[in-house]
Amino acid sequence: MAFSYYCLSLATCVSFLGFYKYISPLISSLYFPQYLNLPKPKQVEWCSRINSSLHAFLVSMFCLYCLIYEDEISRNPIWGESHMVRVSCAIVVGYMISDGIVILLHYKDIGEIFFLFHHVASIYAFCFAMTFGALLWFANVRLIAEFSTPFVNKRWFLDTLRYKKSSAAFLMNGFSMTVMFFSVRVISIPFYWVKVYSTYGSEQSHQLGNIWYVLISSCIILDTINLYWFHKILQGTLKLFRVGGPNNDQHAQHGGSHGNEGVVTKWRQMCGVVNGHVRSYSWSPTSFHMDKLMMMMSPSDASSGVHNRGRVINNNANNNNNESNSNDNDPRCFYNYKASGTKNTRPSIPAWPIQRTL
Repeated sequence: MAFSYYCLSLATCVSFLGFYKYISPLISSLYFPQYLNLPKPKQVEWCSRINSSLHAFLVSMFCLYCLIYEDEISRNPIWGESHMVRVSCAIVVGYMISDGIVILLHYKDIGEIFFLFHHVASIYAFCFAMTFGALLWFANVRLIAEFSTPFVNKRWFLDTLRYKKSSAAFLMNGFSMTVMFFSVRVISIPFYWVKVYSTYGSEQSHQLGNIWYVLISSCIILDTINLYWFHKILQGTLKLFRVGGPNNDQHAQHGGSHGNEGVVTKWRQMCGVVNGHVRSYSWSPTSFHMDKLMMMMSPSDASSGVHNRGRVINNNANNNNNESNSNDNDPRCFYNYKASGTKNTRPSIPAWPIQRTL
């Protein structure tokens, strides 16, 4: 019976390697033209993370099904039988082997020692559960961690596609990634070890003999790695949501109370509004979304030359009033102005650009 699971692991390994080598580059080049312009190391990691996301989706669905419908492993966490959990373990083992091969082949580009330790510990533990059909409840609980993997990968894709870290997509994914990673990889740690403690020393655990320590040793390694990763993710998320820095200090010294003063200052500088004066401004259609810009502008900006619909208006009395009035109904945004009040040639841009999101 165990031989069939080894065959499934082998087939999974070959499938993921084939997907990485042929299918993933083809799909990426069709739907993401930026992929072709990436350097070779980035392309390697891009395809590797597509495999990772696909594996996480498959295993998460199996895991969710087992959590809802597989009662036997809940009643008997050590020897409870579940064909579905063993299939999940076989898929995990096959994927980990394939990803380990990719890492070793491109270690200078994407290699990291923690990933290798993680893969070795995972293969060791899940191969044992797959072969002997023991500790399947513990194996299934460990697979819950895969729910966080797509968010981690999406963060890398957004960064590689040069999304601004202040964009809504980046912020929402960063928050979701942190919450999900904490929920499935950190909060589960005490509950997991409470279950280990409650079953340790029982008659069923004695039947495992020294193999019981496979569970303990591998899970200590995995939990240590997960805590290290969460520490790095939390640092990155806090840095992403921490706004202001020096700007906040200056604002506080002047009696200000807005917590997003640093972000507002950043956007004002991008728009050419500095110290209440409109300066020369250059714009590209993909730089940012106008609605988000205006949401972050304070009402006082109206007096410093920012129109409430997102166009820069110079209030210099020497401007031609007829020209200014004629521009009020123009749906296009952001003419270029100079501090002297001289209007530049209108740039050739599409009306109301929309920021691309994944």
